[in-house]
Amino acid sequence: MHSITTFIKVLGFAVFLVVVQGCSEEGIIGEKDMAVIISEIYLADQALETKPELKMQTDSILVYPAIMERNGYTLEMYEKSMRYYMQEGDRYSNILKAAKERLTKREKELNRIIKEAKDMAQAKELEQW
Repeated sequence: MHSITTFIKVLGFAVFLVVVQGCSEEGIIGEKDMAVIISEIYLADQALETKPELKMQTDSILVYPAIMERNGYTLEMYEKSMRYYMQEGDRYSNILKAAKERLTKREKELNRIIKEAKDMAQAKELEQW
């Protein structure tokens, strides 16, 4: 009888591990990191779009592996993760919202820096008068 109880406990623990492992599927990039990567891809694409000389020299798809590597992932992991999250509509939507929030925050910070630089330039110009 004791061995049956032990077997049930071990089986229950094994099921628990499978469930937990399923939640963090192997090779799938976490949602937070996916948001970071997607926002960086967007910025890279925009940089290439706004600078024709860069666009002619490289294809954005060649930039993606560097973005993945900088974040500790491979392009294959990113592609696998995209396929996974595309099937998980709500989760993918949350990733995109988080990426947009990152970009919005960065835009506000850049606008603040630009404003400060303009204000400093104007102040120096006034001092010269």
